Amino acid sequence: MDISEKLQSLDILHDDKARRVLNTAPSLIPNIDITELYKGVTIEQLESLNVPILQYSTQITIHGIFEDSAMLYAKNSGLIFNKNKSLGVRYSKIDYDKKNLLLKISHMIPGRGNWIVNITSTVCQVFKMFYITEHYTREQAKIDAIKCYNSTPDNLYIGSKFIASLAWGAGYATVIELGAVYQSNLWELIKELYNITESDFNTMKVKKEEELKAYKIESDKRWELERQERANNKEVFLSQLLTLNLPQATEIKTGYYVKSQSDGFLIYKISIDKKFKRILFLSRRIDKLENINKFNPDSYEKSKVLKDISLKSFQTKINTWFYMGE
Repeated sequence: MDISEKLQSLDILHDDKARRVLNTAPSLIPNIDITELYKGVTIEQLESLNVPILQYSTQITIHGIFEDSAMLYAKNSGLIFNKNKSLGVRYSKIDYDKKNLLLKISHMIPGRGNWIVNITSTVCQVFKMFYITEHYTREQAKIDAIKCYNSTPDNLYIGSKFIASLAWGAGYATVIELGAVYQSNLWELIKELYNITESDFNTMKVKKEEELKAYKIESDKRWELERQERANNKEVFLSQLLTLNLPQATEIKTGYYVKSQSDGFLIYKISIDKKFKRILFLSRRIDKLENINKFNPDSYEKSKVLKDISLKSFQTKINTWFYMGE
């Protein structure tokens, strides 16, 4: 049973009007708060709603009157708050948290041969691919895709299932278009797809969190060492620059400027276009002190316009520049 048939069994019927102006339940307040719909709606909630629900090609619409505050929640969560105060929910938002759990697990168990999860604005697909290789023929891939199709139980989810050919004849894929899944069936479905239990998942999640924490600690240490190394290098280049006895810049005017960096020196060529009241600049990196000199732009180099917001940034840093003259 696909999601459309399931919704029809709940008396959620297809609406032929592409843009329904009137709310079919203007006197009813839905027995669900907008904060509960922040990540969509569960199949269990749909079964218990006290207001009409209509199907469209890309979404369902929950009628009844939602408060105006629902507009803010809807805007930040991919829901659609309509002018008639009904609320649109994309099909992918039905059982979104359950689908997102499948997505997390698919990332935890990567590699060929595993089920992959892809969630878009309209659909959630769970698929397994069978690629043709030098030692794995097209016929073998087709047989295995059919076996996978037949062995995957249909009673654990609401949706459809099919076999598709991969692009450029690369093989086959068994695809589940997952419309919804009851909470009571969720971990049984995960067990079928990934051969892990809820306890296994919790153990994997704790391990992953510990690994990420250890990685962040190591990454922060490495970043701090690199930052300190860059600062030290900049000081070394600054000490070299001071030997040239150039005056420290106090204002932006036409001419050349140089400053130290962690990987050498940066020379600015500044020009002021009085006609258009703008500042133009070119920059060039120099790696050695003896190569510091005034430069003429190459033919491919174009001046950048220094806008007001950038000019303020330049002016706060100008005390680190040294003026080389016009």
